[in-house]
Amino acid sequence: MVYAAPLASLPDIDAFPPTEPISLPLPIDAPADLRLERTGFDGYAVCCEDRTLGFIDVVGRVHVVLLGPRADRAVEIAQVLDLPTAVQRLADAR
Repeated sequence: MVYAAPLASLPDIDAFPPTEPISLPLPIDAPADLRLERTGFDGYAVCCEDRTLGFIDVVGRVHVVLLGPRADRAVEIAQVLDLPTAVQRLADAR
């Protein structure tokens, strides 16, 4: 048996807080102008000044590194096991 919650009981999208930049440990070699923004429960956007370099999706223990300004069209360039290395891969690819 499948139970579906009534639509009225689902949270409104406006009830969630807006995306805010977060500070995380970056590799020592990473340029100082990079910043991470949380894009969801398990994803990050890597930004440089006013543009997005790419995205990092966390799938289990693996960090999937995607290069490109749009998440739906970004190309996978690496799979690594930690966030600082994932950021470094994007910094090297720009």
